[in-house]
Amino acid sequence: NLTGSSATRQQAVMCIKSLYKFMYDNDLTETNLAGKIKADPVRNKEKDALSVDEVKQMMQFANSREKAILVLTTQTGLRASEVASITLDDFLN
Repeated sequence: NLTGSSATRQQAVMCIKSLYKFMYDNDLTETNLAGKIKADPVRNKEKDALSVDEVKQMMQFANSREKAILVLTTQTGLRASEVASITLDDFLN
């Protein structure tokens, strides 16, 4: 019984299929039983976005560093991890 998100189930199915394919290719089994398994499509969750009003409200209370982060994430689409990894050299080169 596979539980969890559709991505978790998809990963488990792919692991099982890979194992059976390996066993079949190396003559460890006579049939590749997992070759007939169909996996459910992965359903990506829609992410919640901030409204324009929410961003304006956040900008009112943000210091200059926080404003720069807000502008980078909302205007460029950069992820938080990408913003966090930016260095001064990224602007100088």
